[in-house]
Amino acid sequence: MTNRIYGLLVGINNYPPEVGKLSGCLNDVDNFHDYLRGNFDNANLAIEVLKDSDATCWRRVNGNKRLWKLQRRPESSLAP
Repeated sequence: MTNRIYGLLVGINNYPPEVGKLSGCLNDVDNFHDYLRGNFDNANLAIEVLKDSDATCWRRVNGNKRLWKLQRRPESSLAP
């Protein structure tokens, strides 16, 4: 059986002024995504990446649901 890696990578730098902006979150997500793609067979990766305004609550929840469904059906395609 092939080991598959499932992940939802979320990086948010642009927070509202009352919270303050961050500077390294997007780089962290990019670096970790590059690490996964460089060290594991891409055919076995099911990774979704959400950054800044794309990382809405709805997209994070639905991204987790999609990955959970894929994980529960290992015979399924890894394509979203």
